[in-house]
Amino acid sequence: MSSRGMSVKFNLLQKGERKTIYDRKDTKRKGVYQDLDDHKTLNSHSFALFQKEQFARRKKERKRKRWLAFAVLVITFGIIMLFLYLWATTDGKLFISSEFY
Repeated sequence: MSSRGMSVKFNLLQKGERKTIYDRKDTKRKGVYQDLDDHKTLNSHSFALFQKEQFARRKKERKRKRWLAFAVLVITFGIIMLFLYLWATTDGKLFISSEFY
């Protein structure tokens, strides 16, 4: 028997042993939702530092997104202008002729 036939036979034998996530009896998973118990408390100074770091991170992300959007806009505008320039300066009959193919 060829290796292909053996692998198909093996796969068919394994097919009956497959289990879905719903068939498993996992004791680690519990279907009970509980409230989050936060055992760490922040004093006002630590909370202010945390907020300051978060505001700085958000400001940096906004700045990065603006630069990225500006770069995409400039590149897109450049491509459109290049296309229009080539459209106006090149002979369109060249693309239609049989020499192009």
